Amino acid sequence: MSIESSAEFDKLLSSNTFVVVDFYKEDCPPCRNIAHYYNTLPALNPTITFAKIDCDQNRELCSIYKISAVPTFLFFNSGKKIHAVYGGNRNDLGEAIEKFF
Repeated sequence: MSIESSAEFDKLLSSNTFVVVDFYKEDCPPCRNIAHYYNTLPALNPTITFAKIDCDQNRELCSIYKISAVPTFLFFNSGKKIHAVYGGNRNDLGEAIEKFF
């Protein structure tokens, strides 16, 4: 699920208990390398909502969440940020999903 605006993101957070968001850029090699893995996660974790935010297209959300490096994965529980994973390491992302959800 691709998020295009702050309003859309707010709606997503308010209507889903568990959310993981990939903040990425199209021209980022680590972002492209982890994208396939990230895209397999919804099928493996049906109780979690997975979303993507293109930092070049949505600078407002990047500013709100202080995204300074990509990829950055933010974890939300009931609308509150509970964790972040920085960088394109599959193991770090997978371990965080197991730990928090």
